[in-house]
Amino acid sequence: MILFYFFRSFTVVLTALVVVGVGVIWATGYIVLFGYDITLLTGLIPPLIIVIGVPNAIFLLNRYHEELNRKRSQHEALVMATEKVGETTFFANVTTSIGFFVFYFTGSPLLLQFGLVAAFGIMTTYVVSLILIPIIFSYLAIPSTKQRGHLERQQVSGFLTWVNHLVHSRRTAIYTFIGIVTIISIIGALRINAIGYVVDDLPKNDPIYTDLKFIESRFKGVMPFEVSIDTKRPGRVLTPQTLTKIKILEREFSQYNEFTRPLSLVEAVKFFYQSYRGATQNILPYPEPWS
Repeated sequence: MILFYFFRSFTVVLTALVVVGVGVIWATGYIVLFGYDITLLTGLIPPLIIVIGVPNAIFLLNRYHEELNRKRSQHEALVMATEKVGETTFFANVTTSIGFFVFYFTGSPLLLQFGLVAAFGIMTTYVVSLILIPIIFSYLAIPSTKQRGHLERQQVSGFLTWVNHLVHSRRTAIYTFIGIVTIISIIGALRINAIGYVVDDLPKNDPIYTDLKFIESRFKGVMPFEVSIDTKRPGRVLTPQTLTKIKILEREFSQYNEFTRPLSLVEAVKFFYQSYRGATQNILPYPEPWS
């Protein structure tokens, strides 16, 4: 609707959507190519590509119409638009792509997949826009004067003139306003009470949500808490030093009422040794230095 309001042409709207749609297909193809699944994050990539791809089309078409208004031929207008806008949008898309690619180094598999696919999808959409838009419009008729009238529309020109006046003659007022907004924002941010629940993103009719509510009503709420220990060497987990550290950690947890008695490798070793000794001793096969 916004594209149609400015360009007054269904052809422009459909062309922009087709070009961006091709970019979305490429982005979805990357998900399959890399062997990833569509998750909560990778499912956001298609609308992300649309948001980033549509401005590419707008910049190209805007410059194309501007060159036509300068009495250039259709071929010259397309060449100038591709050359000038292509360079500018290249840097814009590269920086955006790098920004998403940073997620690749977070170590989280979900963020890694999202960052990699988003980075490739953004740059592919840029290339698709730069190639398809000049090709498509080279076969279409030259836009009419009415369709190019958005460049001289009074509302847009008046707004840009007002912004230009503020920037050049009301700098003190702008700095003061931004400073006040920043201070208010900082105060508001410090007052935020961060509260998060595991089921925040689940709909009320989700089976998992229903099951958790059942457990909460019957058992007053149970949530597993797991600790993973990497001993760096195979078999080292069964050494007395490692078992001692695990026992010390269990003792730390026992000081908090939120935790129930843990089930760990230490407990398993105790049970096995009890069975070996005929269930007569609740000891480990070596002295407990923590006791």
